[in-house]
This record gives sequence, structure tokens and C-alpha cells, in this order.
Amino acid sequence: MPTVGSQLTINESPDVVYEAARDKIETLADFLANVDSIEVLERDEGRSVSKWVGQIQTPFGAPLRFSWTEEDIWDDAARTCTFKQMEGDFDQYDGVWRFGSAGDGCETHLTINYAKEIPGLGPLIQNLLHSKVQEMCEDTLNGLKRMVEGG
Repeated sequence: MPTVGSQLTINESPDVVYEAARDKIETLADFLANVDSIEVLERDEGRSVSKWVGQIQTPFGAPLRFSWTEEDIWDDAARTCTFKQMEGDFDQYDGVWRFGSAGDGCETHLTINYAKEIPGLGPLIQNLLHSKVQEMCEDTLNGLKRMVEGG
């Protein structure tokens, strides 16, 4: 299964960044280029379920729309979020966010494992999908940075 990942230092404490991701995830959509909306459907102690809707630009003209509903397991002590798709457009989608100390800031890591078979379209489309999921991963961290830092 393909995996993408990214890391970014955010100029705020790990606790503040982690709590923003956990408690204000709906707001993150306002800072993301490829995500139109994030709606929290359930929120319990240490667990949330959210629906993500977005689009990616393709070289074929019209953007490709996608959505998924994911379950997030938040571990406050470890400052991690393990997520997995419950339903949606990917064949498989899961990963982990990690929020750790980096001097005065927060070293934020996001890893995404995904699978999406598109019969008959082959390696060229798989390469395009991989680059778009990597771009989405990086955009998520940059959006979180803008959200937390107020930019």
C-alpha cells in the first residue's frame, strides 16, 4: 500500500497544536486548498468521527471530487491521532498525526497510507494519485500551521 508523509515545525507548543487539531478540526478546512469541508459527526472521549469533502485538480480538466468519513482516535498522553476511513472514495485510507516538541515549537508529523484502484488506468494515474495525496498531506500540515499561528 502506498504511503506518504510530511513533517513541519509549527511555532506553538505541542499541546496547543494538538488541541487545535483535536478540538477545531472543522476550522482546518478554511486553511486547505483541496478540502471544501470537514464536519464532525461524533465526538466522544478520545474519539471523533468526521466527514471530509474535497477536490483535486487533474490534468484532464475538471477537478476530481472525493469524500470520506474517518474515525480518529486521539491519545492525549502521547499527543497522537490515529485515523482510518470508515467509508468513502479510497479503497483504504489510514494514518497517524504526531505532535512533538521541537525547541519552542511543535514538530508535527503526518503519515497517510492509502489505496485506490482505478481499473484500466495503470501506473500513470497511480503516480498522479500518489503526488496528489502527498500534496494533500503537506497542505494539511501547512493549513494547520496557518490556523494555529494565525496566518
